[in-house]
Order: sequence, then C-alpha cells, then structure tokens
Amino acid sequence: MPRYRTELTEHQLAGLCAQIDPDGRPLTAGMLRRCLTGRPVEVLEAVGEQACSRLLAVKTALRAKYGNVIYGNLVHCPDTPEEAAAQLEALADRTGRVFRPVRRHWQGWPLPVIEDALDRWWAEVPAAGHRTPTHWAPSHSGYAFVLRIAVPRRWVIEFDRIARFLADIADTDDPGYGLRAALAALYDEQGLPMSARTADQAHRLALRVREFGLTAELLPTKTPQGERT
Repeated sequence: MPRYRTELTEHQLAGLCAQIDPDGRPLTAGMLRRCLTGRPVEVLEAVGEQACSRLLAVKTALRAKYGNVIYGNLVHCPDTPEEAAAQLEALADRTGRVFRPVRRHWQGWPLPVIEDALDRWWAEVPAAGHRTPTHWAPSHSGYAFVLRIAVPRRWVIEFDRIARFLADIADTDDPGYGLRAALAALYDEQGLPMSARTADQAHRLALRVREFGLTAELLPTKTPQGERT
C-alpha cells in the first residue's frame, strides 16, 4: 500500500479537479487554490477488492464528524477506479498547467475584483471558517421581515451560480458578499438571513429564491412595536 507525503502544486490541483473549469467557476477554483495549493497532504494508494467503495465509506464518516465544508476537507478519495487512476496520474503530473481563469470577466465581475474578494475571504478563514458552528452570513439590514435562505441537502447548483444569484437578489455587485452568502446558505446553522421591507416583498423574494432552487423560510420577527409577525 504505497504511501507518501507531498505538497500540492497548482498543476497537480488542475489535474485532480479537472472537472472544474476555472473560467466557468472562478470562485470554486479560487477557493480550492487557496485552500490546497502548497498544503501538505498524505497520499495513500489502496489496492484490493471494493477498495473505492470502502474508502468512500471512510471519507463520508470522517467528513460528517470533522469537516463537511470546503475549507475543512480533511479527506478525499475518488468515486471509481477510473477516477482513482486519473488522479494518481495527476499527482505525478509535471506539465505546469495552471488552475486559474483566463477570461477577464465572469458574470459581469472583473477577474481582479473576484481575486481580491477571494483574498479577503481567505484572510478571514482562520477566525471565521474554523468556528463551530460556522458563521459566514453577511449582516442584513434588520427590517421587520427576514427570510432564512438555505441550500437543499442534495444540491446540484454550482457554488458560483449560487453566489452570483445571492448577490443579485441582495442588489450588490460585490463578489465577496456572494461568496460569504453562499457559504452561509450552505453551512451556517441558521442559513443566510435576508431582510425585506414589506411582507409582499418578502413573499416575492421567497418565490424567486425557490424558483432558483434554494429554500426560503419566512422567520418570525418582531415589529418596531414589539409584536411578533
């Protein structure tokens, strides 16, 4: 059972995450690049009957107990023997591929603005990202009507699309807001709180959120007179 320690390079990460196109998913690629590039990892190659399925069971158990968020990815293993072979090849890759966008804009956000938002987020990770429970939600304005927005347990929408959508409905062009809002909707116990001025606005916002594929729950709050709504 070969086993060795290494530090991931960007081109190894590009091979390991070949399914992620940095031009189409710059937030995801940027987060992974900051979390994993230059970090020490232990590589173990397991050989045997049902090796992948057994390792997947171990990965699921470890993530459930110790780290189920992107910056707490304690363990990874491929889903199939074919994927395992491709990832072992990627770890041996010396081609110098990069794992970063080439296009200058994504969804209206300039690449330098995205990279700056990612740098600011990464600086917060030691304090905010390691907290249990996590708390990534940006502050909301505190109107009388508050929605709790969350990502369904079995989610298929790309993280970057969620971030762009949440920034849009908050009427902000800051990718840093979208990044933190998406993390809150995914991982914070209370999800992402978002305020609305009126009940009608809250219901229309909830409808838009649900049509996108997220969950939206109107939370009971207090009016300025102290009465619950």
